[in-house]
Amino acid sequence: MITARPPCGRGAGRSFTFGGSRICLLGAVALGLPWGRERVFRGMVHRLPTAAATRARPRRGIARLMRWLGRLAGRHMAGRFAAASALALALAGCQSAGPEEVLEVAPALPAPAQETVGTGPVMVAMLLARNAGEPAAGRARDFFDGASLAVKERGGGALRVTVYETGGDPATARFLAEQAIAAGARMIVGPADAASLAQVATIPARERPPILALTGEGGGNGIFAFTSDAVDSALEGVRVAVGAGQSQVLLLLPEGFSAGDRARLEKGVAAARGKLVGTIVYPRNAAAVASALRAQQPLFARANAAAIFGDGAAPSMVARTIATSGLGGTLATLIGNAKWQSPLYSDTVLDGALVALPDQDRLAQISGAYRAAARRPLSLDAATAYDAVALAAGLVRVNGPNGLTLKALTADSGFRGATGLFRLRRDGSVERRHTIYRIENGKLVELQGQGDGF
Repeated sequence: MITARPPCGRGAGRSFTFGGSRICLLGAVALGLPWGRERVFRGMVHRLPTAAATRARPRRGIARLMRWLGRLAGRHMAGRFAAASALALALAGCQSAGPEEVLEVAPALPAPAQETVGTGPVMVAMLLARNAGEPAAGRARDFFDGASLAVKERGGGALRVTVYETGGDPATARFLAEQAIAAGARMIVGPADAASLAQVATIPARERPPILALTGEGGGNGIFAFTSDAVDSALEGVRVAVGAGQSQVLLLLPEGFSAGDRARLEKGVAAARGKLVGTIVYPRNAAAVASALRAQQPLFARANAAAIFGDGAAPSMVARTIATSGLGGTLATLIGNAKWQSPLYSDTVLDGALVALPDQDRLAQISGAYRAAARRPLSLDAATAYDAVALAAGLVRVNGPNGLTLKALTADSGFRGATGLFRLRRDGSVERRHTIYRIENGKLVELQGQGDGF
């Protein structure tokens, strides 16, 4: 359940010296040891698995049986009874051989152009692309199922969610947003891609309701970038490191990293009162990584915290190169992000790395109900859509049908949802509090909770 939280401060870090090494603390928990000396940091990631159900069509033999059964309608009752009995025995025999020998998995049917969940008087519109290609369609299904669960659990009869199918086309997204506004939508959730959001944003702000975009950027003028991503996760880790005295931050990004995300990172480091000593873009070719990093030795010498981005095993490769090349002597903290994948847990070169993630206990509160309803594990996308709709439902229950205002959405106290604490800012950004974890011996160990508020 999303509830408003009272504002409160967060504790600052402190440090002490042990055995000639500086140990930085948050509360009474050590943040890290010098990475180039006592031990190698081990970083983490935990990503909620997502799964997309696939279905297929019946084989032709079953289709012929169904047509034959239909022809039985004109025959004598006894004949129909005997035929139906024989068919039942035949199908029973097929079942004993296993369902895969009778039916294939049928393809998912196209999503309807418009679909409404709930019956409440206040309308929230969603712009989704369930009929687009993968992976966009899989994400859209998660968004839909998360929102549907929120209507069921938190709607309280106060609202309904009408989903408009955009097909992933930006022009269609704008047209459907206008339709939703004309139909009386008090809030819009989505779209989930930057191109569609850019089109929707061309609707004058005075003519549209607040929009919770399912993106990590693009907010402003009543549009909020509501989705938490790897950049948000890393910046939370940076804030913790800076609070513990490791404020000289180095960013390591793979070739092709989004220019927008890089700008968000660099701006975020400054907002966290950190000092960005530099940004290193490393090649995707593993054989070229070592020479590229060694060429940046002066930057490593000035840094005491390093945030590593990359897909798959790239973070391990980069960290190992730093260690074996003698570049990590001044690094006290490695910072991971929510895009790191679980196989990294077992790589000791990342032991001790910090990773900021949504509170796993909060997510667990809806994961069982989501699995039962959607028949697949909860994803972060589903939890994000759940929070968007639960937020709308909560404000309508408290403030009435006209409660979805920018003033209410941007309350300084923020809200607590399935993904943890968050608050919407007037510049369109969404500030989130994550739980800070550290990887130790292949496991996530909680280092610092979210706290009670902002």
